[in-house]
Amino acid sequence: MEYHNAKYKSLDKDGKIINEDDCKVALAEEGLFVIPNKGKEFYLYYSDIERLKGIDNQIEVLVYDGFRYVFYYFGSYYEQFLHNLVSKRNYQMQKNLLMLDKDYQKEFEASFEFTDSERRTIKDGKAKIILYRNSLVVTPQEEDFFNINYCDIEKIDFEPGKFSLNILLDLGEKLTLTMMGGRFEELKSDIERLIEEMYQRTAEMLKEYFPKGVSEWTILQLSRVLKQGKATKKSEIEEISPDLWGVLQRIIFKRPDEESSQEPDEERKAAFDYLLSLAGPENTYIGIRESFTSSEEELKPIFWFLVAFPKENAIASEVTNEEGHATYFFRIKEDGKPSPDDVKRKVKEINRSMQALNFRRDVIRASDDEIKSDKFSRYRVALRKLPYLNRIRQDFIDRAIHTSEESWRKEVQKILKSTS
Repeated sequence: MEYHNAKYKSLDKDGKIINEDDCKVALAEEGLFVIPNKGKEFYLYYSDIERLKGIDNQIEVLVYDGFRYVFYYFGSYYEQFLHNLVSKRNYQMQKNLLMLDKDYQKEFEASFEFTDSERRTIKDGKAKIILYRNSLVVTPQEEDFFNINYCDIEKIDFEPGKFSLNILLDLGEKLTLTMMGGRFEELKSDIERLIEEMYQRTAEMLKEYFPKGVSEWTILQLSRVLKQGKATKKSEIEEISPDLWGVLQRIIFKRPDEESSQEPDEERKAAFDYLLSLAGPENTYIGIRESFTSSEEELKPIFWFLVAFPKENAIASEVTNEEGHATYFFRIKEDGKPSPDDVKRKVKEINRSMQALNFRRDVIRASDDEIKSDKFSRYRVALRKLPYLNRIRQDFIDRAIHTSEESWRKEVQKILKSTS
């Protein structure tokens, strides 16, 4: 880590100068390290930097909590330091915005507009569109980049009259791309190819667990319904074949330490059956997905389920092939009884959030003070910038830990009673 001489001043939310001093600065792996001549050294995580701007040989750093830092008097090293700081911050932001892809495919130049589910414009401008194995990343010239997982795409269409490519997402957002210089069809074809490869990987993974008598066509159909591990409703799975639901249950309740065994973990299966008896089969969902790894690494599946309780305004989620296990409960709707559409949307939000977190659920249940700690530093930016992820955290009710069947059932009943 190389240190450089500079000056700095820190300002509060109202723009009042708190400190001003000579200092030494260094770019560490995860943040900017500052050692003032007087006072205590401090560390600014790259992912906590909301905005970074260089002008007139000064570097202005706005932190997410509203505080601001200005660094200057770098001498001839200013341009290089600014470049290195921007590069490190961008790299860290990409990691901390939970963009887990490693396999670069191709990139495009475009103008873009991103609108939310209510058609409000969130971002627009010029950007690079970079394709990876599981997602595309939009890198604007002046704003933070964001990614779109292929499994969240509902529809892609090209409008010749407007010369625009529209990508519609499952929560109602829309990415519109224009000014691509004739590369619209190339981008559309590449995304469709990568989505097809996603289905194929899911099918290959399912073949490892399915009985030999299940046809390849059935598995391919199922891979399209499950997409990349989306928890999928029982009725949608049974539309392919009435037997598939039972087969999937035998798969997802395998003991995590005995992958070769065909026998289910009876304790975990009994817990699912209990939730099913309370909610009804029409409110159950199963998901199977690969881990987000490089294509050269072995596929490591994650098995999980959701059970919705519309009358109790709650939905349960559990990963079934992890060592320790607990059932997490989320509120479906902030006020009042949820409608069927409310349930559908909450399932989609949980699906997307779990994918983004790679099923690391301690982020969801952590307190606000814990989120501010070093342990969760890489997740703070995602919670600020991914609204669906922040909503899931706000809607978290409690968890029921599997210490014993009796204590778990009591905790489930307590949680459901508290939401009624």
